[in-house]
Amino acid sequence: MIDSITGLVQKATKSIQALVAQLVAVLIGVSLGRFLKWVATQLAIAHRSAMVAASKAAKAAGTAFDEVTWKAQSGAATMKVAFTRSLAAIRAAFMSILSIAIFTGLAMLIAKIVEARNEAKRINNIFSDYRKSSLSVPGVAESETLRQLYRIAVNVNEAYNIRKNALDQINEKLGTSFSID
Repeated sequence: MIDSITGLVQKATKSIQALVAQLVAVLIGVSLGRFLKWVATQLAIAHRSAMVAASKAAKAAGTAFDEVTWKAQSGAATMKVAFTRSLAAIRAAFMSILSIAIFTGLAMLIAKIVEARNEAKRINNIFSDYRKSSLSVPGVAESETLRQLYRIAVNVNEAYNIRKNALDQINEKLGTSFSID
């Protein structure tokens, strides 16, 4: 009974650990997906903002805005802005992953502590049962008394009443129902 309960607790512990690991993987996947979507959006926003600013600057200067030339010159500037924003986003993502990692680590630590505690209880119960059974084994003095009573009970030279009393004492100590007949 105890072994089956222990087995169920161990299976539940492993299931909880697997569930937490899957949950962390899903959260990391969702965070990474959102991050990549955000990076692509920020890149497009930065590119569009730079193009609008260049167009306004060209209009204010009274010159025509050449989009092809601007794209060639602004590629590096756009990448620099996107890279700067990406670094900020990566930092924020790692900070959120850090909290998830701490939570996962704590959950796994608690699961291991519970598992170790249950195993310690199981081992303690096994040794407790062994101790109880070793205490129920008759001692040397009681064993010697039983041997003397047995010798009296099987000695045909003794009187019938003495043999019967010895056998009654043996039956009482051992919980049996032997008779002389």
